[in-house]
Amino acid sequence: MKSSRGAYPAWVLALLGEVACCGIANAEPGGLKRDLDKQQDAGFVETGTIVVTAQRRSESLISVPLAVSAIAGEDLSRQGIMKPSALASLIPNLQENDSTGGAEPNFTLRGIGLGNDYSSNQASPVGVYTDDAYMAFRATHGGQMFDLERIEVLRGPQGTLFGRNTTGGAINFITRKPSLGAPGGYLDLGYGNYDDVRVEAAGEASVIENVLGIRGAVSFDRHDGYIRNIFAGAPDLTDANDLRTRLSIRYNPSDALDVNLRLFANRSRQYQPGVIALGVGPNGVNPLNGYTHAGLSFYDTNADDPHRNKTNSRGGALTVRIKLNDALSVQTLTSYDTAASLFGQDIDGTPINFLETVFHSDYAEFNQEIRLVYDTGPVRAQGGVFYGRDRADIENQYIIFKFLQALGVPPDPTLTAGGAAINQGYRQVRISRAIFGQADVEIVPALTVTVGARYTEDRAGYRNGTSIIGDYDFNPLVQVVGTPGHPLNRQGKNHALTGRVAVGYKPNAATLLYLSYDKGYRAGTFNGSGYLDASQISFVAPERVETYEAGAKGRFFGGAMRVAVAAFYSDYRNQQIQDQIGPVAFLRSAGASTLKGVELDAMLRFAPTASLSANVGYLDGEYDRLTLQNTVLDGNKLPFAPAITAHLELNYTIHHIANGDLTLSPNATYTGAQWFTPYNSDLGYGLLRQNGYIVFNEVSEWKCKTWSVRAWIDNIANKHYYVYGTNLTSFGFYYFNPNIPRTFGVAVRKSF
Repeated sequence: MKSSRGAYPAWVLALLGEVACCGIANAEPGGLKRDLDKQQDAGFVETGTIVVTAQRRSESLISVPLAVSAIAGEDLSRQGIMKPSALASLIPNLQENDSTGGAEPNFTLRGIGLGNDYSSNQASPVGVYTDDAYMAFRATHGGQMFDLERIEVLRGPQGTLFGRNTTGGAINFITRKPSLGAPGGYLDLGYGNYDDVRVEAAGEASVIENVLGIRGAVSFDRHDGYIRNIFAGAPDLTDANDLRTRLSIRYNPSDALDVNLRLFANRSRQYQPGVIALGVGPNGVNPLNGYTHAGLSFYDTNADDPHRNKTNSRGGALTVRIKLNDALSVQTLTSYDTAASLFGQDIDGTPINFLETVFHSDYAEFNQEIRLVYDTGPVRAQGGVFYGRDRADIENQYIIFKFLQALGVPPDPTLTAGGAAINQGYRQVRISRAIFGQADVEIVPALTVTVGARYTEDRAGYRNGTSIIGDYDFNPLVQVVGTPGHPLNRQGKNHALTGRVAVGYKPNAATLLYLSYDKGYRAGTFNGSGYLDASQISFVAPERVETYEAGAKGRFFGGAMRVAVAAFYSDYRNQQIQDQIGPVAFLRSAGASTLKGVELDAMLRFAPTASLSANVGYLDGEYDRLTLQNTVLDGNKLPFAPAITAHLELNYTIHHIANGDLTLSPNATYTGAQWFTPYNSDLGYGLLRQNGYIVFNEVSEWKCKTWSVRAWIDNIANKHYYVYGTNLTSFGFYYFNPNIPRTFGVAVRKSF
C-alpha cells in the first residue's frame, strides 16, 4: 500500500522540537494558572452561554424552542475534524452515508434522507447552508469545514425561516468573519499515516479599524489511498487531494449598517471509493463472472479500472443588514455558486470490466432573500420573500459487460445477449419562490408563543433529455429517450403551505420547556437515473412531513451541567426513495412512514479539570404503507436509520505539563444496526445490512500560550464496517463501501 505507517518526516520532528523549546522559553514563572484552580464550589464551574442563529437571529441556545445542536469551531479544530462524515458522531440521530468516498455527502437525520439515491440532480432533504445561504447540490456540501465559527444542526422539518423547505432538518456552516480589530490568524500543520499532509491557515487585518476588515483562509489535505488495490499497475483507492479557500470582507461603519461578503473556491481530487462486491452465489461467488472477494482483506480490492474523480466549486454570498431604528431592520442575502463534478467508478471492483459508470455534472444556483426584522419588547417578528433558481447539466455514461467485447460477443441494446455503452444527458432547472413570516410573542414573562408560516411554489423542468445506447465504444445503435433532433422535455410543479407553532415556558433563566408542531415538505423532482425508456423519466410528487415535538433544556449546578432532551413523532408522507431494478434506478413515492424517537444532548463538568459530554439518539422508523416490485413492505424499517446512536467523550486537563496544559479527550461512538434498503430482508436482500458497531478515538492536545500540539488516533481498534450498500443482484453481486481504517497523526498550531 502506498502509505506511511511509521516514523514522521524530519520536518515534523524539527517543528515539534521548536514548539517545545518556544513553549518553555515563553512560559511564565510557576507555569500557567487557570481560574479553574481557584474554584471552591466542589469543582463545578459555569460552562458558558452558547449563542446560535437557528431562528435567524442571535440568541442563547437554551432559549431556542427546537432541537438544535451547536459545535464550536474551536472544538472542530481540536478534534481535527475536516470532513462532514465526522458530524454523525456529534449529533444524535444523524447519519452520513454516500457512495463517492465523501465527495457527495449524503445526510440522513431522524431517518429522513436520500437513502440509496446516487443521482446528482437530487436535493437533500437535510438542507445544507453556509452563513444561511442555501447550497442545492451535494457536490458542494463538503467544502466548507474549515475556519468556522460553529456548525448548527437543526433536527426536524424546517418549513418556515430557511431558504428551501426541508423535511429532515438543516445544517448551517457559519464561517469566521473579520473581527475589525487587531490583526490575527493561525497556522496549523499536521501529518499522519497514509502520508497524510494537512495545512490550515487563516489571517485577518483591518483596513480601517472597527470599520473595514478582510479575512482569508485556506485548507489543504492530501493522503494516500485507504484501500489497497492489488490489480497490477492500478492505483490505491479512496485517497484525497483537497484545496479549499475563502475570502471574507466586512464593512461595518456604524450600528446601522453591516455588510459581509464571502467568496470561496474549492478543488477536490480523489480516486473512487473502495468497493467490496459480494456475489449472490454460494460463498460469495458472482454466478455471472465467477469472481469472489474471498481471500482479500477488508481494505483490499482488485479493481482493473478505478476512476480519478474531481470536483471544482466557487461562488460567493453577500449579506447586508440595515438597521432602520431600534426595533426594525432590513436584511438581504444574495448568493451565487457554480460547481462541476466528475464521478466515475469501477462499480464491480473486480479485474473484469463488468460494470462502470461516469457521471459528469455542471451546476449553477442563485438565491435571493429579503427579510424585515422587528424586535422590541414582548414581540419579535420577521418576514420576507425568497427566490431561488438552480440548474444542473447532467451527462451520465453506463458501460455494461464490456468484457464481452474481447470475447467477440456483439453488443446488444437489450442487454440480454451482450453488453453496451449508454450515453444519457439532460438539463434540470428548478425555480422556488416563497413568502414567509414568523412571530414570537411573550404572552407573560415566562411564556412565549411562536407562530410561523411559509407559502412556497416550486417548478422543475427536465430539458433536452436524451439517452443513446451504443456499442462498447459508444458508437450509437438506438436512441431510447427522445428521438433524433427531438429531445425529451417535461415539466412539473407543486406548492405547499408549511409552518410552525410552538409554546415555550421558562420557569427560570436557566430552564426551557417547549412543545412544537412543524410542517415541512421537499419539492417534487425527476428520476435522474432513468435512461432505458422515456417512461422512466417521471416527475415524483413532493414529500411531506408533520412533526410533533416536546423538549426541555436546562443548566444546573451553577452552569456545570447542560442538558437538552427532545421527544418527537413524525408523520412522513410520499418519501422520495430510490428503487434499483436491474441496471436502472427508479425514484418512487413511498406511501407513508411513522418516525418517533428521543434525543439527549448533555455535558457535565464534574471537576475543574474534567468534563463529560454525551449524546444519545433513539429512533423507531418504519413504513406504514410501501409496495415495491409488487412486494408489500409495510412494517419494514427505513434505510440508514439505526435505532440507537450514541457518543461519549471525556475531556481531562492536566496543568503544568512542560509549562503548558495537556488535555486528553478519549471518545466512543456507537451506531446501531441499520438496513441499506427498504426491502430489509425481503426478496433475499438480507445481506444489505450493517450490524451495530462501536468506534473508539482519542485526541490529546498540549497548549502553551499561542502554541499547541495535537495528536490523534481515529478508529483505534481498526473496526470494519460498511458505510453504504446497494442492490446490484442483476449483475450478480451486492455493492458495499468499507469505512476508513485506523488513522493517526500529529499537528502543530501557532496562533498570531
